Amino acid sequence: MANSDFTQEQDAELMAKKINQAAMLFEEIADSAKRIDQICFYGVQQDDEFAIERYAIQVRTMRDMVRRIGWMADLAASKIDSPPVHGDAEQWLVHPTYANTLST
Repeated sequence: MANSDFTQEQDAELMAKKINQAAMLFEEIADSAKRIDQICFYGVQQDDEFAIERYAIQVRTMRDMVRRIGWMADLAASKIDSPPVHGDAEQWLVHPTYANTLST
């Protein structure tokens, strides 16, 4: 009986740790989403010779951040034993050409 209680206590502690880790990841996801929203809102507001270059940099930055958000969401899901939507960091964060070679 005591051994069962100990195991249940360990399981509860492990689950609490996983939930805490997932919560920290969700906080980071929300922060990243807020920054993407700010990039979109403030965007390229000057119409000069560098506007296109600034716009391209912003789009690449947003893409990087969105991929990072996706990876963190999948990581948070794994903390609470849910299946990933897309995969691990390697599948989310590397160039799509490379990522496509991972499944073969």
